[in-house]
Amino acid sequence: MDVIHRRCAGLDVHQAEIAACVRVTTEGEVVRAQGRRFATVPTALKDLCEWLVSQGVTHVAMEATGVYWLPVYRELEAAGLDLTLCNAFHVKNVPGRKTDQSDAAWLAQLMASGLLRKSFVPEAQVREVRELTRARVHLVEDRTRAVNGLHRLLERAGVKLCSVVSDLQGKTARAIMGALVEGEKDAVALAKLACGRLRKKRPQLEAVLAAPLIAVERKLLAQTLARMDLFDAQIVALDIEIAESMKAWAVQLERTQAIPGINAIAARTILAEIGPTASAFDDPRRLAAWAGLAPGQRESAGKRKRAGTRDGNAYLRRILVQSAMAIAQTKKNPTDLTEFFRRKLPSLGFKKALVAVAHKLLTRIWVVLRRDVQYAPPPPKPLSERQRTRRIQRALSTLQSLGYAVAPNLPALPAIATG
Repeated sequence: MDVIHRRCAGLDVHQAEIAACVRVTTEGEVVRAQGRRFATVPTALKDLCEWLVSQGVTHVAMEATGVYWLPVYRELEAAGLDLTLCNAFHVKNVPGRKTDQSDAAWLAQLMASGLLRKSFVPEAQVREVRELTRARVHLVEDRTRAVNGLHRLLERAGVKLCSVVSDLQGKTARAIMGALVEGEKDAVALAKLACGRLRKKRPQLEAVLAAPLIAVERKLLAQTLARMDLFDAQIVALDIEIAESMKAWAVQLERTQAIPGINAIAARTILAEIGPTASAFDDPRRLAAWAGLAPGQRESAGKRKRAGTRDGNAYLRRILVQSAMAIAQTKKNPTDLTEFFRRKLPSLGFKKALVAVAHKLLTRIWVVLRRDVQYAPPPPKPLSERQRTRRIQRALSTLQSLGYAVAPNLPALPAIATG
C-alpha cells in the first residue's frame, strides 16, 4: 500500500495504560517501528507527548474507547499533532495474536496508509458546552428515577395518591406528601390541601389517604423529596450556566427554535452536539447518518434487503425524536411535518414514522445552520389528481356510512405504472 504519512503513531488507550507504537517509513520501507507503554496519569501523558514530538511524529491515531481517550486527546491536541479518533469497529485487527502493542502497531500501519477515517470531535469550546448539556440529560434521568421511586414507595405504603392525582410533582401532591412527612394522619386534613380542580376530588383523596405511613416510610419519603428538590436546583443551575456559555450562539439558537417542534432545550442540545455552524458535515445525509437517523443499506446479489437505522449520536437522536413526538401530537395549527407523520404512519408504524420526521427535522436544522439563513416553512404542495380523488372517495364513504345517499360522477383513479 502507498504510504501517505511517513511519521505516524498508533495508541491503544486503556483506563490505566497506553500502548504506543511509532512507525517511520522512508522510500516505501519501514525503517523503524518502536513501541512503548505509558500510564494515563497527567505526568505520564506529558511524557507521551514529548516522546512523540521527539520522534518527529506528525499524525496520531487512537480508538474511541469509552471516555478514556478524552484526556489523551486534549494533551496531544495542545501539542499541535494531527489526531485521528476512529471507530473501533472500523479498525478491527486481522486474525492472529492479539495484544495491546500489536493493536497500536496496526493503528500506526493503517494511519501510515491513510486508511483511517476521522470521527467528528468538535473544538474545545463546543466540547465544554456539550459536557454541560449531557450532564443536564443525566440529571433529568436521575430525577425521573426519583419520581418513579416515589410512586413505588407510596404504592407499597398503601397510599393510592396516584389514582387521583396524575402529577406527583404538582402543587397538590407536594403539599400532601410534605404533610405526610410531618406526621399528619388525618385524611380529611390532608384532602383539604388540594388545589385548583382537585378540590372537587376531596372525597376521593380522603379515601386514598386513609392509610397512615409508618416511621420508616416517612423517612424514605422525606429523603426522596429532598433528592428531587436537589435535582431541581441542579437542573436550574445548569440551565443558567448553559445559557451563559451559549451567549455567542444567540443567532443560531433563535433560528433553530424557529423550526417547528424545537424548543429552547432542544436547540441548546442540538447545537452542543453538532456545533453552531454544523461545519463538520458537508451534506445533510452525512449528518443524518452520524446521528443514527438515516435508513440502513443492505444489498446482496442485486437485491435490497430490509435494514434498520444504525447506531449514532444517542443524545442528538433522542432529542430529535422527542421533538418529532411533539410535532406528531400537535392538534392545533398542524405543520407540514405533522401531515407528513400522519401520511407515513399507516405504512411505517408509529416509531419509524417518528424517525422519519426526526430525519426531516435534522435536514432543516442543517440548512439553517450551514447556510446561515432564516427558517422559512416550505410552501404547501398542491394535491395530485389521485390524492384529490381518494379524499373525495373517503368523504363519500363517510357520508354513506352515516345514512346519506350521495353518488356524484367521479373520475377513475389513474393507473399506477408497474415495472
